[in-house]
Amino acid sequence: MSNVLENTVYSGPRPQAPNQRTTLKQLRQQHSNSKPIIMVTAYNYPSVVCIDMTGIDICLVGDSAYMMVQGHNTTLPITVDEMLVHYHIVARGA
Repeated sequence: MSNVLENTVYSGPRPQAPNQRTTLKQLRQQHSNSKPIIMVTAYNYPSVVCIDMTGIDICLVGDSAYMMVQGHNTTLPITVDEMLVHYHIVARGA
């Protein structure tokens, strides 16, 4: 195990600066100007890094992760604790 901090070792894509993120105010303006709002679903770190780099407006993390990632037949039994795992993964990449 290395003593070097993770952020000095990893040289992958960097997330957008906070001033580049889409705000609710911007979404309202887009809606009122009839400009399409682009939303994509992501469940893992690599996907959300790509989404963040492209400037897509919204990244959705839904309960469908229970089926798409964990392989269950339905989303009904997923718990909040299980969803938090997916939320944290996506938030880390965004």
